[in-house]
Amino acid sequence: MTYFVYPNIKRSQFIGCGRYLACEYAPEGCEEAQPFVSDIAELKEAALAMAPEHEGSAKRVFQQCSSSEDFFLGDSQDLAYLLALVHCSRQVHPGLPENIWCTGTIEFNAHGPRLKHVSPKGFDGKLEAFLSNEQNDRLFLVPLSNIQTRHKDLCRQQAVTILPITQAISHLSQDGFKGKIVATVHMVELSELAEALFASPAPPAESPYQGLFAFREQDADYFFGRERHTKQLLEKLRHNPLVAVIGASGSGKSSVVFAGVLPELRQQGEWEILNFRPKKNPYRELAAAYLSLTSPNIAESKRLSEIKRLTRHLQDESLTLDELLNGLQDRFPHASFVLFIDQFEELYTQNDKQISIDFLKALLTCLCPIRQREQIIRLILTMRADFLGRALNYRPFADILQTHSVLLGPMQSDELRRAIEEPAHRCGVEIESGLTNQILESIQHEPGHLPLLQFALSKLWEKQQYKRLTLAAYKEIGGVKSALADYAEQTFLTLNPEEQKQARWIFTKLVRPGHPGEGTGDTRRAATRQEMREDQWRLIVKLTNARLLVTNQKSGSSASLLDSEESEDTVEVVHEALISGWGRFRRWIDADREFLIWHNHLRNSLRRWLERKHERESLLHGTPLAEAEEWLAQRPEDFRPEERHFIESSLKSRNAARRLKRTGILVLLLITLAAASVFGILWKRAEKQQQEAARLKHQADEQRRIAEQHRQRADAQRLIAEQKSMEALSVSAKILSLSDNKAGAVLAMIKAAKIARTIDISDGLRQEMLKVFQEILSKVQREKFRIQDNLPIAALAIRDGGKLLAAGSEQGTIMLWDLTEGRKLRHFKAHDDMVSSLDFHPTAPFLLSGGMDHFVKIWNIDTQQEVLSLEAHHDTVNQAMFYPDGRSFVSAGENGSVKHWSLKMGRLLGVFSGHENAVSSIAVRPDGKLVVSGSRDGNIIWWDFESDQSKESLSNFSAGVRSLAFSPDGMLLASGSNDGAVRLWSVGNRKHLSTFSGHSKVVSCVRFSPDGMTLASAGSDTTIRIWSVKNGRELHKLQGHTAAVYALAFSDEGNVLISGSWDGSIRGWELKKGLPSTLSLDELLHAGCKWVRPYLGNNPDISKQDRTVCKDIEQQFL
Repeated sequence: MTYFVYPNIKRSQFIGCGRYLACEYAPEGCEEAQPFVSDIAELKEAALAMAPEHEGSAKRVFQQCSSSEDFFLGDSQDLAYLLALVHCSRQVHPGLPENIWCTGTIEFNAHGPRLKHVSPKGFDGKLEAFLSNEQNDRLFLVPLSNIQTRHKDLCRQQAVTILPITQAISHLSQDGFKGKIVATVHMVELSELAEALFASPAPPAESPYQGLFAFREQDADYFFGRERHTKQLLEKLRHNPLVAVIGASGSGKSSVVFAGVLPELRQQGEWEILNFRPKKNPYRELAAAYLSLTSPNIAESKRLSEIKRLTRHLQDESLTLDELLNGLQDRFPHASFVLFIDQFEELYTQNDKQISIDFLKALLTCLCPIRQREQIIRLILTMRADFLGRALNYRPFADILQTHSVLLGPMQSDELRRAIEEPAHRCGVEIESGLTNQILESIQHEPGHLPLLQFALSKLWEKQQYKRLTLAAYKEIGGVKSALADYAEQTFLTLNPEEQKQARWIFTKLVRPGHPGEGTGDTRRAATRQEMREDQWRLIVKLTNARLLVTNQKSGSSASLLDSEESEDTVEVVHEALISGWGRFRRWIDADREFLIWHNHLRNSLRRWLERKHERESLLHGTPLAEAEEWLAQRPEDFRPEERHFIESSLKSRNAARRLKRTGILVLLLITLAAASVFGILWKRAEKQQQEAARLKHQADEQRRIAEQHRQRADAQRLIAEQKSMEALSVSAKILSLSDNKAGAVLAMIKAAKIARTIDISDGLRQEMLKVFQEILSKVQREKFRIQDNLPIAALAIRDGGKLLAAGSEQGTIMLWDLTEGRKLRHFKAHDDMVSSLDFHPTAPFLLSGGMDHFVKIWNIDTQQEVLSLEAHHDTVNQAMFYPDGRSFVSAGENGSVKHWSLKMGRLLGVFSGHENAVSSIAVRPDGKLVVSGSRDGNIIWWDFESDQSKESLSNFSAGVRSLAFSPDGMLLASGSNDGAVRLWSVGNRKHLSTFSGHSKVVSCVRFSPDGMTLASAGSDTTIRIWSVKNGRELHKLQGHTAAVYALAFSDEGNVLISGSWDGSIRGWELKKGLPSTLSLDELLHAGCKWVRPYLGNNPDISKQDRTVCKDIEQQFL
């Protein structure tokens, strides 16, 4: 290590620059250096002038405290001290002497820092010491003004050269130069001195952390923490032909095989490795991997042709997988082989069930011959644990997995520490003390954290300062939990509005939604360039450069449509951690989940149709075709040309079949009429011959009898038709009720009941119908009303006794509804991004809104005019609410702060900081004397705005807080958390009272009823739950929403609870009133019409005839 030293000083091992040491923490016996003459800030300014990046250094300069004469006792303005400061930031040029002597003091004036000479007597002694034969140091920096003729003569006698600093450095760098040099520094040459002595800071080396990408074989040198599992897998592989690595998403399954197992195998001997992902055609991907190993230099056109040929033979079983692997032994007679199938769950998510089973059979068939080949071929696969259920459905595979699996659980703390620290140490980068511990604390007990950890470390690497990872940089990136989400959100916000719209379309097309009933989560999906427009692909390139997407570029244009993935560029989400970790992405998926699940089925149907050469039987028929026709009409922009062609071909086939059927019926009818005509002619002739005499006599009576018979028959047929129509409507109502189509069920019920009022039906049928109608209304009576607006709802507010409702949407709009009439009053654009919060003023006609666009706004709801607009936070405003006295309001931001504002002119009254993460919710006690804030850091802070102080901080049991609410009397506080729990707190002693468990996901909203006896909670699991505050018992579970519920509001009486959901609906739930046990048909009709009225008035898809179905019923009861 190079030191800047004083002459005639005994140096300690840790003390550089004589008595000065540049380090982060002082060794024992040292304290931070303080100036004797000038302000230390001036010295730092001088150092900053010499090395501009010095300001980024976290190190300080310490001085030795000993007063022994062995240590120099000069002041801290000396040149050595200044160079020590610069040495904090820059390394000394390689090749310079180990110890560099220096003297001189720093003078400060209007022109900046200058080097000033020292006293002649002191300098003479130092120069003589440097020139003595006992001293082996070779470079002495001195002020030019100190050099006199006698000093030049003294140096000449000792054969020591005196040179300006730049020439001196050049001499020292020459090979073979061993002499001493006295280097002179002019009083204004401090900057030149820094450039001569110090190297510029080197740019950071390439990051050893992989971000969201899996470690590959070439990254093995930086792969740490999974050594135990690597050893376990290798041991398992020695004795088994197949090993399945099973773990949660984000547990590092791919990395442990690529960077752990495969490099070890290569070191053990001659191993050849085929690796692939199943994707949309496992046979094709296997064929491509096989050719990459056996024919790596083949021309691209030939390669595509061979892949197509091998795929076809493997699929029609003219070439078995066993025979293909035998071919490997012929080509590499002395090698052993590993067939590694990564992300094996794609076999289930991207392929038909039959293809999955056929491919599994082919794999398992190879296992017995593998043993006969002395196990020279091994099969390794990785699979997400949530797809294990699908794998176990195939019994032969289930039997093998019982003994051939390795479950990859979370890494232990010591393993994570190695994964964090060892890659940095390999690159010579220091990790600030305490940083690793803070990272470990933030990911403790968090499932699937490895991708988020690697991403955070890669961002930390980019912000390193002089080969040092710091706590300050870690906080700047938002820590492990927020780094990815913050980065993705920041990248998204840099896009223009049209790009943001297209980004949503692109990201949702790259997701294969999971099925909640099967317990499978959302997975990423690879899409081809053919599915995107050119402007969308340009945006994809932009997002790929930002490392949110990854493209797989392949060349070749001769492949057919079936081989498009092989011949075209593909794109997918960089990692599934982005799906679960980026809030906006999750909201997009939840909002489109129904369509995405259906669209995935359509792609599978299209694939079958193409594979079967457009056979008619593979087209869509019946309900699937009706659904496709409906989705195509609603969302035409979401369909590729091939999908449109597939649906249109299905529609043409259906229409042709209908025409053929109608033609057949017409022909049959004509034949029947012709036969009937001939028979009638013959009958009339016979009748005329037999009854000619009697015909005239009875003609009048016969005509009357026939007319009456026709009338009776027509009445009977009409009665039967009406009765069958009524029965069909009743059955339809029951089915719709079971499928949760409540409005459709009630509408069908009303139509059936109206028919029943006009015809004579049996008592048994009437009672059965009344029973069905009673069941339907009993089921739907809790849902007082439903408003379907098709915009995801994020915020609600209610006033005027529950008559006026305000709703805020994801698109930044606010809607005002008159709930008494079920009528939309106004709809206006309020924010440039999602409306995250709404609150009505206690007395004035004002509505307070907060948004993701950083703004808080106040609106006059009578005039719809903007009264006040403030950029309240430099990030999303998560909540804003009026104070009970109406004179001020508070806001909470994503940046972790709570702000108090005056309503008059929007003056800022106070800023309150204390959370380490975003403040997701705030609540003001009804008396206005206390404000609480909850954060994703898991803490609840009680604020006293009058004293500008936080009273106390409560831990929410390590679960992030998402929602808060005071009871009407202000004695209780409820909190909703990320872990799905609702907790109740005592306001008086700040103690946790009880926990209500029932939600399976995040609780995004909690609200007390006006009487304080019940508590409502809602969240991402789509349910709303009503709890007894007294005993914590779940009173009601309200279901009907199909996406996350983000907002709740009670009516003033507390009998109606209003909910807003990401599914675009607002629902009113009747909590305290039910139907009588028995009702007449007319009473059921009236109750049904009353319930369905808002639906008929607001739903744009209702026909004109259905919209007036209740008109005569309502007039009758009026």
